[in-house]
Amino acid sequence: MVWDIGNQRLSGMIRTESGELDALVFGQDSKRIYAVQRRAIVAYDAATLRESFRLANSSYPPYVYFPSGVRATSDPNVLVYFNRAGEVSVWDVARQKVARRLEGHSSKVAQVSFSRDGRQVISRYEGSRVRRFDLATGRYLGEEDQRKMPGGDATFYWMSQDGSLVVTSGEFAATVQVLDTRTGRQVARIRGYMSTGEGMSFSADNRYLALGSGNVMVWDLHAGRPTVTLELANPDDGPVNAVAFTPDGRTLVVGQHQFFSVWDWATGRQIRRVQVSDSDEDWFGDLAVSPDGKMLAAAYGNQVLLFALEEGDTPLATLTGHTAAVSSVAFSPDGSRLVSGSEDGGALVWRLR
Repeated sequence: MVWDIGNQRLSGMIRTESGELDALVFGQDSKRIYAVQRRAIVAYDAATLRESFRLANSSYPPYVYFPSGVRATSDPNVLVYFNRAGEVSVWDVARQKVARRLEGHSSKVAQVSFSRDGRQVISRYEGSRVRRFDLATGRYLGEEDQRKMPGGDATFYWMSQDGSLVVTSGEFAATVQVLDTRTGRQVARIRGYMSTGEGMSFSADNRYLALGSGNVMVWDLHAGRPTVTLELANPDDGPVNAVAFTPDGRTLVVGQHQFFSVWDWATGRQIRRVQVSDSDEDWFGDLAVSPDGKMLAAAYGNQVLLFALEEGDTPLATLTGHTAAVSSVAFSPDGSRLVSGSEDGGALVWRLR
């Protein structure tokens, strides 16, 4: 489903044959949208939402199904597909065929990222194992296991966007570790904090990590120490559900039950605080800031709320269409569209301009 924000009307819809949709991602040039459906990666023209072509997404028989995902590389003609059966493949979009398969995953590939220079594919599978491959050749470069940590095995793992760092948290250790996925070296160890991924965000350059619970800590990962703790105006407003850095890394947005607040985090100064609801039943599922740093998208309850980041207490638009809580939001690289994912199993695309 695609909405025209300016005219507040529905302008198009992506329909799937089976009604199932595992993943939705923009190409890096924002000209295509790729949807992972049960048996194919389907490419749509982002302007018209017409199907352009489809790629068979698995070597398994049609009756076998595994949750799947897809990531767009910096090259608009290269995609990486992965699934919970352990398949990872690099697709040549121009030729519409698999260029190479990245082997060695026994099962459950849950996440794929790319190195900052775009030359390596980093995959996380079986929870804690991280493998690296050369994107151009498919050559295997090595593997690390991030399972072991002080006080017990880690139970949560999440990689940074470029795959260079992984955050692990232990169920009983109440400790968060940040590890270098290439060497396994511990970059930071944060005691007294346990994370399941809510209220966590890396800055674009991976130097800073924001962790939210009752308050928000920002860690300098280069120095290996906390930089600042943001004292929220009223801890009784509830725990922090989501945090997001602006693209320039200077500002941090914090979602806390009924409110979001905008911070100059380096000085610890709160710039503004906005109440989005008086309901006790909804919360922030995710936050995202547009590439130009001017717009905030907030997944809140079953809706997506759009705000001007610097001013205004009322939404620029309220996007409806999901039937369950919205859990993720993301802008296209050029900022012209927004995609939202929900616990209803659907993903909606919103045209912003």
